[in-house]
Amino acid sequence: MEQELPQPIPSAVEEKPKNNIWPHLILLLIFVPLGIYFYFGLSHLTQFETADEHLWVSDLYEGRIQKYWEAAANKDWKQTRINDKPGITLALVSGIGTWFEKDVKSKIIVKKNLWSMYDPSKTKETYYIYRLPILIFNGVMSIFFLLAFWRLTKKHWFALAAATFILLSPILIGISQIINPDSLLWVFSFAGLLSFFLFLKENRFIDGFLTALFFGMALLSKYVAIIFIPFFLVLLFGYFLFNYRDLIEKNKFRRSAIITTFAYPLIIAAGIGIFALFMPAAIADTDIIYESIIDFGNMRKIILICIGLDLFILLDAILLKSLIGKLLAKNLQFLKIILPKVMYLCLTVLVVATIVNWSLKPDFLHIPFFEVGGGKTKLLKQLPFYQQIVLQLKTLLFSLTPVTLFLILFLWIKSIFRKSVFDFLIFMLSLFFIVFFIAVTKQELLVHIRYSVIVYPFALTLAGFGFYELTKSLKYYYSMILFVIIACVSIWNILTIKPYYFNYTNELLPKKSIIATAWGYGGYEAAEFISAQGDPAQTTVWSDYVGFCSFYKGKCLNENALKWANQEMLSGIKYYVTSFQGQKKNMPSLKALNDYNPNYELVWELNIGNRLDNFVKIYKNKLYK
Repeated sequence: MEQELPQPIPSAVEEKPKNNIWPHLILLLIFVPLGIYFYFGLSHLTQFETADEHLWVSDLYEGRIQKYWEAAANKDWKQTRINDKPGITLALVSGIGTWFEKDVKSKIIVKKNLWSMYDPSKTKETYYIYRLPILIFNGVMSIFFLLAFWRLTKKHWFALAAATFILLSPILIGISQIINPDSLLWVFSFAGLLSFFLFLKENRFIDGFLTALFFGMALLSKYVAIIFIPFFLVLLFGYFLFNYRDLIEKNKFRRSAIITTFAYPLIIAAGIGIFALFMPAAIADTDIIYESIIDFGNMRKIILICIGLDLFILLDAILLKSLIGKLLAKNLQFLKIILPKVMYLCLTVLVVATIVNWSLKPDFLHIPFFEVGGGKTKLLKQLPFYQQIVLQLKTLLFSLTPVTLFLILFLWIKSIFRKSVFDFLIFMLSLFFIVFFIAVTKQELLVHIRYSVIVYPFALTLAGFGFYELTKSLKYYYSMILFVIIACVSIWNILTIKPYYFNYTNELLPKKSIIATAWGYGGYEAAEFISAQGDPAQTTVWSDYVGFCSFYKGKCLNENALKWANQEMLSGIKYYVTSFQGQKKNMPSLKALNDYNPNYELVWELNIGNRLDNFVKIYKNKLYK
């Protein structure tokens, strides 16, 4: 008599209603955080101006976006290279606003060398029509993320949690309001990564095509996306290492090796082709591709190594039936046990050390002070390597919400002792942290929030895995309760910084410290205050940072005015608008101004996030008559 095999007990996490409508409920539930994202994103959408945004939409009377479409219409292909970023995706997405732009010239009423007069209503209209497409596009892409998460894992709570954490990130809401290449870089980069994960898993043409499309769009956003050329190959090798036994049991190792290694160079080439297609200047002058992509940094050598390794595995699969590939994957199985544990331990120690250094025990790592704002600095390489990485992590860690930070640490600590069924995905997402921060450190670049925004969806997806690991033994309605609680806490985090989302700093960083400056925030509110004091047409104001003049209808002197203005012009200034970053930049001029006229008083102040150093202040000239 045949012995009946015991039936597996279904996991509580996978408990579903009998009518099997749970996958459909996911699609409905995602619209809740999506609606919250749009609620906050539409708030204050037109009431600020960050540095360089005007260059994309109205510099002076025609921005880079308009120039791109004008060059395309005139078939002046060389002029489609509108910036060195290159920022072409802004022209493609935000450029929808050109259909609704009636008269960009009316934004600036008067423009002189040292001063200008703007029409604030036109400023708000311009930013509304050019920012709204970015906000909508990034929000809609969250649905793609949700579906990709579901296809990768078949875990509804992970898919919903990860997509929700991305939608409710104050930083990602903030960057989605800004006309800047980074606003789209993180979306296309992460979409390309998820598509490549899916291609490795299922070997479907559509996923390979989407990988190439999103990779090309990421390159069209910023050239930093070239980091995915080697990283995709690392994912490919990692897939065979982590899935060796499964591929052998299903007799798919060789087939998968042929498909993926053959597709890899085609995906990279197609991505570069898409880059050239939407920036025809790269076709008119092929040196652009070589200089901007192939010869960027040390990429030429890295690309050659990637091609060589890929070709080796492909030929091994074709000629030797993956003999070498199988042998390597089999004998390196110990690495998939050791490497993740070592990496998670190192990341956990670095994260905890970073938090302790700036939160609990100031400067116990003895890291020298670096100015807020990051950028190129040769001083970085003079520090020990661990201090360099801790410095790079600082802005990321203190701009994540405490809930997501806790879930990431929980995931890494748990994974040290017990591996997850999604160890490959968790390992590769975590590895990107190390790859990215080492890469920018080698470039002597200390990243600020905007430069590291590409990392945020990786971190928030890890938080989604952390939520899954935390709730997988719970029944689905208990998971629902916990999810609602976490979502409410996330909303509260957004409310603490509303409407200055891109300046979000969590409570783990003491209020006396900052990781970001106003960067255009507060200028609208300052202009409203001064306008309420009297007729703007009769009031002259000097401002030391971008974000004020465009919302002020009166005579507005720019930051250079203090260097070149005569005594008569200086004596006519009634108000001075200044910020933390502006004061540092214009300190010599401000000192000269103080020597000329020390008689001014503080009449208005905005402290973003209740942090005293992240300020916008208005001083009134007491001698003004």
